Amino acid sequence: MRISTLFLAMLLLFTVCNVSAQHVNTKKETPLAVLPFSKGTWSFTNRPNLSYTNFKSQVNGNPKSSDFRIDPSYFFIDGFAVGIDARIGGNSSKNAKSKYSSWQANFTLTYGRKITDRIGAYIKAFAGPGHSKSEFDISTLGNNPQKLDAKYFEAKGLIGFPISLDAGSAACLTPYFTYDYYKTNTETNKFTDKSIAFGFKLESYIGKDKVANGKLSQDFSNTAYRKGSHFLEFNTLAGYSSDKRQQTQIGSNTLIAPQLIKSTNIGLGYNYYVVDNVAVGLNINLNSTKMGYKGTTPSKTTSFMITPNVTVNAPVSGAAHNLFLQAGYGFGSYKEPKKKLTDLSIKAGYNIFIGKVLTLTPKIGYEQQKGKVPSGISGIPYTNSGIVAEMGVRTWLNFWKW
Repeated sequence: MRISTLFLAMLLLFTVCNVSAQHVNTKKETPLAVLPFSKGTWSFTNRPNLSYTNFKSQVNGNPKSSDFRIDPSYFFIDGFAVGIDARIGGNSSKNAKSKYSSWQANFTLTYGRKITDRIGAYIKAFAGPGHSKSEFDISTLGNNPQKLDAKYFEAKGLIGFPISLDAGSAACLTPYFTYDYYKTNTETNKFTDKSIAFGFKLESYIGKDKVANGKLSQDFSNTAYRKGSHFLEFNTLAGYSSDKRQQTQIGSNTLIAPQLIKSTNIGLGYNYYVVDNVAVGLNINLNSTKMGYKGTTPSKTTSFMITPNVTVNAPVSGAAHNLFLQAGYGFGSYKEPKKKLTDLSIKAGYNIFIGKVLTLTPKIGYEQQKGKVPSGISGIPYTNSGIVAEMGVRTWLNFWKW
């Protein structure tokens, strides 16, 4: 929690200082072109929207996974928006004969007001159902599949403070606070989760007349990959949550001791074009979870990965200029059980400009993940390798000149 709080404070201070400095220089000559809560505006989170992996692994059973998420909102009148926050995904392991799938669909209502030309505030309500199915086999013969269905209902409130990254920019850095009530029903148990969370995320607000297309999109791509350009990858976000889970058996009023779950997640992906068409970058990911029943010693798992990478755009003109190759090699650690992690990836991608500072960016390629067990530590090393694909919204920072 200390790491996430310090990281958040530093990033917010950096952003506010840049916003304040640029506001003095540009407010007379560059009027605000994007009104975040005005009628006809769409909003969404700059985040990974799609991920898919298909790995070969003797230890982990040839795992596959997929995840898709969208959260668009539309302001039908000034200050009020309706939307949906939906996700669907699943995973499977061929050798272990297990599979899991789930979906969640929340309807959302947002009320937002402008505080200054660069800072706003909104409150957002979420509510909706979900469902999951899981199947696994606990027998060595593979003839005793166990199935479990679960139904969900979520009600959540979020308070956010979007800070426009530049005058006229569609992109915002948004600190947020949430309270979440989550209910799960299975055939044998009921679970109630009540959690609070805070952090920051990147968001976009685009009016229908601000969507890039045709020549305008081409103009953006012509200058995006020049020396001095830079962007944030779609894994850039951070958050901390504290969850209290209460479990009750069906047909009984007996409460099982509450389970406490605390999680910290930090992601940062920054890339800078050192020469035309060639960018160097750094991805940082930290995930930590501490969980246990009340009155017992909690367990803790932590993973950390730092990944330098290089991105090379096609040195041509026209639409093909948006093609790129990205290669990265990451190293880090996983604790409990302890492992040393490495990650090698090579992906091809394409930037689709949907605004001056926004691209929808699909990627596909090859990735190899390794987990090595240090000498003297019990555990099983593994290697996952295969096809990966992802898509999300990048945030371009070309209005910030170093």
